[in-house]
Amino acid sequence: MRWFRHLRAFVHAETYPRRLIVEAAFELVRARMLTRGSARSFTKELGTLLLEERSPGPMAEPKNAEAVRLGALVSAVGSAAPFRARCLQQSIALRQMLSRRGIPAVVHLGIARDRAQRAGTDDAAHAWVSVGARVVSGGGALENYATVARFG
Repeated sequence: MRWFRHLRAFVHAETYPRRLIVEAAFELVRARMLTRGSARSFTKELGTLLLEERSPGPMAEPKNAEAVRLGALVSAVGSAAPFRARCLQQSIALRQMLSRRGIPAVVHLGIARDRAQRAGTDDAAHAWVSVGARVVSGGGALENYATVARFG
């Protein structure tokens, strides 16, 4: 029944154009398939590994607003998906959508700083996306995670 409620909400959606919802759903399914394989298969989708921290350049406000809007959309569609679309799948999907629109983004992969948190929990690792200096997906308690890789 949960899936039926989400389908009905989709039909009546006015917050986002339906084509964006379909695009986000497609990218999430694609990301889910990629992450079921090896890390090598999905890291290609994240972009180029950044070896040093780049200072984010200024981002035009309309592009920044669009990135935030797409981040919220991917999160909403991910929570309604009939499969687990966690932070990694959402980051891959959002990265593809932003790239398609010419919006440069950085995907961050991190690991929990607290050893107790890393011991067999779902929160041992985290992925988030930033555009410029702004986190547009996967934000929250990022201070609890040490960045181990950045892709741009």
